[in-house]
Amino acid sequence: MNRRLIAAALIALPIAGCATFGGNGLSGQYGGEHVILNLGPNGGTMELDCANATLGAVAPRGDGSFTTRGTYSRGMGAVGGRRAVPATFSGLADPNTIRVRIDLADGTHVGPLKLDRGTRPTLYKCY
Repeated sequence: MNRRLIAAALIALPIAGCATFGGNGLSGQYGGEHVILNLGPNGGTMELDCANATLGAVAPRGDGSFTTRGTYSRGMGAVGGRRAVPATFSGLADPNTIRVRIDLADGTHVGPLKLDRGTRPTLYKCY
């Protein structure tokens, strides 16, 4: 009887507690103040009020920390267009909350940003 209970728990655990972990990283939609992050197991996209970004997989280490690379594009209005710059995304993550700082190749940074799973904020886009 105990073996059946343990087997059932082992089968249910990935479904209940770790459903947001893919093979390589976190998955799902996360939102925060003026930011939306859509992640798949191999990376994702981020929208901010006047910027957007692409990033690699968010695969937290044992302590929840992560680092991944991608690009960040500032909104420049209708005339200026957008130019992607290399960026490093680092922070702490668990299946429900992501805290991230974006360090741009030009030495500037964005954040820290706090995003919660399932939250969809209002964005004020720059066009």
